[in-house]
Amino acid sequence: MSIQFVTTCPRKVFYLVSLSFISIRSFICSLFYSFFCRTFFLYIPFSHFIFSFLSMKLLFFRCFIYSLVHSIFISYFSCIASSIRSFFRYLHPFLFFLYLYIRSFFLYISLSVSSFFKFLYVFLHRFISFFVISVFIYLSPFFLPLFYIFWYFFLLFKFHSFFLFHLSLFYFFFFSSSLLLFCYFLYLLLISIVFIHFSFFFFFFHSCIFLSFLLVLFPVFH
Repeated sequence: MSIQFVTTCPRKVFYLVSLSFISIRSFICSLFYSFFCRTFFLYIPFSHFIFSFLSMKLLFFRCFIYSLVHSIFISYFSCIASSIRSFFRYLHPFLFFLYLYIRSFFLYISLSVSSFFKFLYVFLHRFISFFVISVFIYLSPFFLPLFYIFWYFFLLFKFHSFFLFHLSLFYFFFFSSSLLLFCYFLYLLLISIVFIHFSFFFFFFHSCIFLSFLLVLFPVFH
């Protein structure tokens, strides 16, 4: 029993420490990313600092939840595998290789489950946000300028690259015409589709939402 504890305990400690390091690393990366990008570069005007600070908290929470779910699944299956490893070592080599195959399969399942949770969150978030915004615009064309402001800050929280360029375009289009401002928001949405989500599935999914969004908005401008 002592030999089994000596052989399995360091491996468990290694798994837990490494997974904890992954969680802390993701949290620290999100911390530095949000703090430097959303505080030092987005401090003009002061209201943007408040909104960026709130979105920074949300980003912390999201990254921490993703890393926590990922660490829980991997550490759970890894601890089970390390506790029964010594038992399969003394059996036939075929059983040992079968055990390694099953262990890799369970690790793949753990990664898939954590990825599924992340995908489910993104799917629900995108679907609900676009559906609510589309219904809001279709039923209330009177509040279209309010929607413009809300949509601008929503995109600013998520895709804040070239902030000064976007800010200047926003003020220029806002005082020019609604159609130019709408084209500018389509341009931001295109940036989010191409540069944020690289996979084909997300591109297809956002393209479908984008087309439905255009169909809903089409009666507003005509």
